[in-house]
Amino acid sequence: MWKEYTDINDKRKKICWEKDDFKIILEGENIEITNESVKQKCSELNFDIANVIVQEWKEIWVYVKDDIEKIEIEKVYFGEENAEQRPKGCWSFTFRNYLGKSFIKVKFKNGQEIKTDPIEIISSKTPINNEEDPLFYPKFLKNLIDEIIEYIISAPFYLGSPTEFPTEEHTQIQSPIFVLHLLTQKADDIIQALQTISQNPYRSLITHERWVLPNEVKSVDEDTIIMMFHHPEYLRKVSSRSILKFLANRLKGYLPERVFERHVIETLDNLENRFIKSFMDIILYWCEEFKKRNFWEKAKSCQSKLEELENYVRYFRSGSLFGDVGNVTFLPYSSQVLLKRDGYRECLSIYRLLNISRLPLFNELKDAIDNRRIDKLYEYWCFFELAKRLAKALGKDLSELKFQIFEAQEGGLASEIKADLGDSYELVYNKTFKRGEESYSINLRPDFTLIKNKREIKAVFDAKFRFDLVREEEIDNELEEEAFKIGDLEKLVKIQDLFKMHTYRDALGCELALVLYPGSENVFYDANNTKEKNKFDLESILNKQGIGAIAMVPENKDKNKSK
Repeated sequence: MWKEYTDINDKRKKICWEKDDFKIILEGENIEITNESVKQKCSELNFDIANVIVQEWKEIWVYVKDDIEKIEIEKVYFGEENAEQRPKGCWSFTFRNYLGKSFIKVKFKNGQEIKTDPIEIISSKTPINNEEDPLFYPKFLKNLIDEIIEYIISAPFYLGSPTEFPTEEHTQIQSPIFVLHLLTQKADDIIQALQTISQNPYRSLITHERWVLPNEVKSVDEDTIIMMFHHPEYLRKVSSRSILKFLANRLKGYLPERVFERHVIETLDNLENRFIKSFMDIILYWCEEFKKRNFWEKAKSCQSKLEELENYVRYFRSGSLFGDVGNVTFLPYSSQVLLKRDGYRECLSIYRLLNISRLPLFNELKDAIDNRRIDKLYEYWCFFELAKRLAKALGKDLSELKFQIFEAQEGGLASEIKADLGDSYELVYNKTFKRGEESYSINLRPDFTLIKNKREIKAVFDAKFRFDLVREEEIDNELEEEAFKIGDLEKLVKIQDLFKMHTYRDALGCELALVLYPGSENVFYDANNTKEKNKFDLESILNKQGIGAIAMVPENKDKNKSK
């Protein structure tokens, strides 16, 4: 566990992690132990925070002490990145363009490794001790995650591919975000499918081969006679006084004590119903997981639908219909019942969706949430929020807004994610414009591109979590250049971001290029050499030519409710 460290020979503030005989000591600017008030606030917001907080772009000095064996160190890692070795057994590292959770790993020359508890890397834009700031780290992170999940569970997604290729399936579902989205979107379909099955479940015929007493025989066929001669041990001599002597006469005075019979019965215990039972177990498992991971609370707008789904599945699963149905051993994908029969067909289709492996948006989003990648979360949030605002600015019905995910052929990463805004408008996420085809200079990849009629580039947008607006007179200040050299990028303008907007307009021939950033001020530089500040919105500049920056911050819904 991380704790404060005191060195009698050095009064500078340090942080230490200790395990066995090893100590990993951190020293640097703005490194601190997370105070109890912040932990309490995070607990109220239902997520945990690491015990150590460090700031991005601030150099961290690391000392590794081993008071007993003095084992030589081979490498020190921050996450997957190598730290730089310094004199006197010291190592240094700076987190650049990385926010979220990480750890420190020390690899010794004897092959031994030690790994610390997590550390939290934050930006100076998201203060940790000022709850009134709209970018207060715990609240800002919670609002981002809540709104992203809200968008995902409420927006229809369609999976597509520029070219056809087989999709790999896994028994282990990787992305709870995707499962939450899918179950929310398909809750009514699942309930309807299960209701159809309950009214007309598939029953298969099975044949039991058995030996029964003659008076118990219900059906006789040619095999009954054949088996009688194949098993003479069941034949017994009968007296001439037997009531069955007429039959014994044909068998030379013998009658069978046991008769072979095939008994055909209907049963619900078949592969198809075992699959449905397993499918329901998966749904119930994820409903419980959502509650454990607190996704249940985050999906408040669809909570009633999820509860309805859970309650019906639990009721149907515990009914008598599945009382004698066994557990699934393999999935009969070629079963005509699963492929064609009402109810079963829909369940198989949804099950396949649950197990699709290459879903880049949801898997990357899960990683971003798990690792507190607030910059990546901001980028995802901007995509959904921008799609909503653009649809509104274009006069479109928000209920018609839909998203489509295109999968890449290699690596499982998305080549494109699109928001269909209607009337031939679409917002494309991470579209690459190749040199010589769509860009006359270099390859360019803006975060979001507004396209009309599949080809006409109307506007491009970059989500810049670290961007800040400051006074124009500071733009040419020599102090800014010095700040970039020493890594003090958080306090001065990222002029390169605005320069890049000019690059987009020039190379791509688009009319509008905007930075989206978490701030409070808007600015727009019209190509006609005029400037607007704060007194405009996205709708008012959508048909103009120029560059600018628009502040976009997720709302604090809890605060709004309390007013």
